[in-house]
Amino acid sequence: GSKICVGAFQNCKKIKKIEIPQNSNLQTIESYTFAYSGINELNFPASLKELKESWCASTSSLTKIMISPKNGQFKMITKMNFTFFNLYTYEKNKNSQIHLW
Repeated sequence: GSKICVGAFQNCKKIKKIEIPQNSNLQTIESYTFAYSGINELNFPASLKELKESWCASTSSLTKIMISPKNGQFKMITKMNFTFFNLYTYEKNKNSQIHLW
């Protein structure tokens, strides 16, 4: 499947938004893809199935993730002041949760 390679945008402080086309066949975001970057907005297409460990490590600016309603792997949950998404079919850990705040 299609993927964004390990560390592709790592340390890119000026990057703010990535728009992945909804008809993309992207399946995997590899480790450290956006680590230590300035990204603040990202969308997950329907095809995205896997987020590798530390894909968004130290991305304190990342406050908005839009998930295609056709994506069966992720869902958004908002509670109080915290927004997080739950990856319910993650291959390595079925109870994996990634918190964003």
